Amino acid sequence: KPVCPHCRVHGDIEWFTAAGTGTVWSYAVFRKAYFPPPGPQPPYVVAVVLLTEGVQIISNVTGGDVRVGLPVTATFERVNGTPLVRFRPA
Repeated sequence: KPVCPHCRVHGDIEWFTAAGTGTVWSYAVFRKAYFPPPGPQPPYVVAVVLLTEGVQIISNVTGGDVRVGLPVTATFERVNGTPLVRFRPA
């Protein structure tokens, strides 16, 4: 987009390939099902991950105990044909 939807700053947008690594900046553990299967079933973690490049992304963290500062690595999968990025402990 030519304008940031949050700060409304105009400028050039730069696309780059991220390394797929980062750290958990914040997270929440959901213990209630908000969607029927194949939606996420509890308990599941939704986290803000600070990528190595300095960009934050909201995604799931799977495969272990989550804590702020946990190093993570991106994983990719398709759910009903839709590509998703999730993270696991590094």
